[in-house]
Amino acid sequence: MMVRVLEEWDGRCEGVLRELEMKVREVRREAGERRRREEAYEGVVMERGGEEGKVGGTKREGEGEEGRRGKRGGKR
Repeated sequence: MMVRVLEEWDGRCEGVLRELEMKVREVRREAGERRRREEAYEGVVMERGGEEGKVGGTKREGEGEEGRRGKRGGKR
């Protein structure tokens, strides 16, 4: 009786581990695809306009030295 219960739990655990491994592979694949798209995008941006077009490369139009929060300052 006890052996059968343990075998059932073993099967459930193996099933869960397989599902987790599949999910990890999927997440890694998606991350690789996203990285390739971002690198391709950055390559196009660099060809068209250099650092100014790069995401996070320069301040947005209208932003002063204070940055996005403006002169209000304060803590968030």
